[in-house]
Amino acid sequence: MTFLCCRSDSIDENLALKQARVLIEDAENYRSINHKLDKHSLIMYELSHGLRLTILHRASLVILFLLPFFEWPSSLTMSSDIRLKLKPPNLPCGVTEGIEFLCLLIISIQSILLYYRIRRLIRPYFLISSSQLMKKVLKCYRRTLPTLFNLLFLLGFWLISATLVAMCVFNKPNRDLTKNSIVNTTTTAFTDFYDTLFSLLVLLTTTNHPDILIPPYNGNRGTAIFSIVYLGVGLYVLLNILTAAVYSEFSGYLMSSVQTRLMRRRVATRAAFEVLKYEHNGIELVSSDDIVGLIKTVHIDTWKKDTLRQVYFMRHCHGNINAKQFMQLFKILDLSGPANQSIPEQIPSLRVARIFQTWIMSKGFELVRIIISVFNVVFLCASLVLLWDLMVVNNWQIIVFAYQQAVNRWVHIYMISWWLFVVVGILSLTTAFIIESFLHRRDLQPDISVIQNQPFEIMRNNVSNFEEPIGHSSNQVCSSHHHNTGSDEDETSKYRSTQLLVSSLSFLRRRSTTEMIPITLDEIFRCKLQEPSEESIIAEIYSHPHFRNFVAL
Repeated sequence: MTFLCCRSDSIDENLALKQARVLIEDAENYRSINHKLDKHSLIMYELSHGLRLTILHRASLVILFLLPFFEWPSSLTMSSDIRLKLKPPNLPCGVTEGIEFLCLLIISIQSILLYYRIRRLIRPYFLISSSQLMKKVLKCYRRTLPTLFNLLFLLGFWLISATLVAMCVFNKPNRDLTKNSIVNTTTTAFTDFYDTLFSLLVLLTTTNHPDILIPPYNGNRGTAIFSIVYLGVGLYVLLNILTAAVYSEFSGYLMSSVQTRLMRRRVATRAAFEVLKYEHNGIELVSSDDIVGLIKTVHIDTWKKDTLRQVYFMRHCHGNINAKQFMQLFKILDLSGPANQSIPEQIPSLRVARIFQTWIMSKGFELVRIIISVFNVVFLCASLVLLWDLMVVNNWQIIVFAYQQAVNRWVHIYMISWWLFVVVGILSLTTAFIIESFLHRRDLQPDISVIQNQPFEIMRNNVSNFEEPIGHSSNQVCSSHHHNTGSDEDETSKYRSTQLLVSSLSFLRRRSTTEMIPITLDEIFRCKLQEPSEESIIAEIYSHPHFRNFVAL
């Protein structure tokens, strides 16, 4: 089967241009093209992904997360000291309910526009649905659950076995040998099965809980051997095996996710070509007017639009382009940042404005910024250390005991579930992500030294077609364009590995500037990605109902 499709004469060219623009925006944002492409659906799609509704949606999420501080019983006071007996704010009846209803209404509207159903409203965490990275972590967590459950079962078996051993060995009553009656019971932390189980779980999480270690050790020094064996096997063997297993499951997941994102971008770009193309002498082309109109109307970063416009003029001289040239042109979307260019300083006319500009650009202002940042970091670190000491390092069971006295023992289910999900699950995934990123960076280190030792001109000559220097004259480029079309494919295959490597390491050349260059997942794994084949892209496109109607057998 060959995929040949031509635009019907009845299709409005403005609609085709709008479809191409939406598809290019899908490619820019790594969105799937599996949505409707008719006129009315595109209006709803643009409205749902518009900037205003997105800002309203995110603001509603922030307000929903801040509402618990103002709802009764409010915990928003100047001090957390209960001795001061500060009164929290008491808002009038209906204020928080009205704000919550308005926020939920905005979220519902965006959910209906996106999916035509209100499935998201039943999700407990709206923030997760708005973060791609959190979605990836949860998907990886779901994929890791079978292995995680097996190791948790092994850890639970070890915990129960240690509980039984501790109760049998260290919880013996003192008896009066003459009357054969119980006089006193040794005061230890191993009183009954559940308390012993929970105490050993706390010991496994903190490793330095004095309420568990000291009383048994005072009564029987053999508990030192028990604690060493228990912590040695449980903490340093089983939990490390658990982390290694999670990393083994996690290894390669982020790379496959980034590979899927690249596939979505290529599919959306090729789909934009499919809706704009026409056939001329058996060759499928896109007209220059459509290209210029597409670049003009697409909603992407301004520097990308300018780069697209310049590269299109320099390489194609406002001519018609085929599918390969179209795909090569829109690979500019893969760039993570604009090239360094000297921006001319604009000198204001007012003397006060010039003085203010001079002060802003001075080193003294930069020093003030650094001092303020240092103070903010100090205050933030103090808060983080306090929370770390309370929740992780030691005595997180104090909170559990407080809730147990206020409610009942069933609160342990929530606390232990929280520990299993966050500490065992999420933190293990975070550790796996750090290890994965470190290994990729370490593998790139030899290539980094090679690239840095090369002259800048040599590195730029090895960059992909859209990253070529555009300082040459337009006549040279236009005249050479017709002579070099036959060797484009050979050059692309020759420099593909160097293209990906240089694009993923381009931030090293800009490190000396004052611009902050963010490192994304695509930057980390780009040198390992495989370019999708044209057959797989075409097959993915024509699985869409809109394009399936144009398939000719």
